[in-house]
Amino acid sequence: MKKYFYLAVAACAALAACSKNEVTPIDVDQEITFQTVVNKASSRAMIDGTTYDKTNTFGTVAYAQSTGTPLYIPISEVKYYNLPKNYWSTEKAYYWPKKVELTFYSYSPYYYQESGHTSTKINFTSTKDGLTLNNYSVKDHQETDLMVADPQIDQTPATTKAFGGSWAAGVPTIFHHMLAQLKNVTFQTVDGSDNPWDYTNGHGDGTWEAGDKQFQINEVKILDFYEIGKLNAGLTNTWDIINPVTASYDYYTGTGIFGQVAFSTKAAGEYYLLLPQDLTTGGQKLYIKYTIKTFNGSDWVDEPVEVTTDLKDIITTEKWEMNKKYTLNIRVSLNQIYWDPQVAPWTEDSFDYTVTD
Repeated sequence: MKKYFYLAVAACAALAACSKNEVTPIDVDQEITFQTVVNKASSRAMIDGTTYDKTNTFGTVAYAQSTGTPLYIPISEVKYYNLPKNYWSTEKAYYWPKKVELTFYSYSPYYYQESGHTSTKINFTSTKDGLTLNNYSVKDHQETDLMVADPQIDQTPATTKAFGGSWAAGVPTIFHHMLAQLKNVTFQTVDGSDNPWDYTNGHGDGTWEAGDKQFQINEVKILDFYEIGKLNAGLTNTWDIINPVTASYDYYTGTGIFGQVAFSTKAAGEYYLLLPQDLTTGGQKLYIKYTIKTFNGSDWVDEPVEVTTDLKDIITTEKWEMNKKYTLNIRVSLNQIYWDPQVAPWTEDSFDYTVTD
């Protein structure tokens, strides 16, 4: 039996979130705000488009490009404030210094988004060089869309941008997803040339004939992946694997039938978040279990099949990357039984016998 593995990768669109924020007056006269585009977030708090939802909040910090203590705004929550001003800001207003440039680092969300943790802050720390998040367990925070914005360096009131009828310009804040996302694993039957193929021969209940086949997907697992890491966010964003213990995840369990029409193991909007990491030989694996059901004229004969494959052999980039969604398209084909009739030639033999009487 030949098994085909294809990978469809869709890079998730960079998330635009600009915001409007405030700061304490120090020889200043203009409030610091953040520029943001407002639309909607997708299910389970995941953001799929290029907009930042007004119900979300994010964290920000600012450092002054000057001598002395550079911290200007400590890590603070930024919210959207409605009428009359319609802006993104910290609760306490901060203001632009007259002659000092500011560098901003921002992350989202400010609080974890899963139930039971909606009032728990994400524990980022900061320096003038960027943000750090230690011991982050992706497995424990599957509903938190962790993002970090492009750093905004040497900002002044003149570098901020106006937006959508607001009364003030804001610091551009463009977020990027820091995790990878396994969006779906699909199954489809194909022929020897990878074309969709119907092994039921177009039959169904009440019309089955001997030789008809159905395919049933039973289990999909991702095995032996790292799920705890340290995020270093600054001019570049990187993850360090700080816990060598690997995890496994039961991605699908059921009795889904697949065939010429592909079967999706996840419904629209469902996903599994992954820690970005290199994929290695003998490391992270995809496990699938399916059943080939063959009708013999009166009953079904089941043949269970289990396959474990290195994800490195499926994902050609050999890594799970930040800000990317992954769909694994699994193709299953069968080797048709053929006959090769031949005729063995007659074997000639002769015997001598002499009659003496």
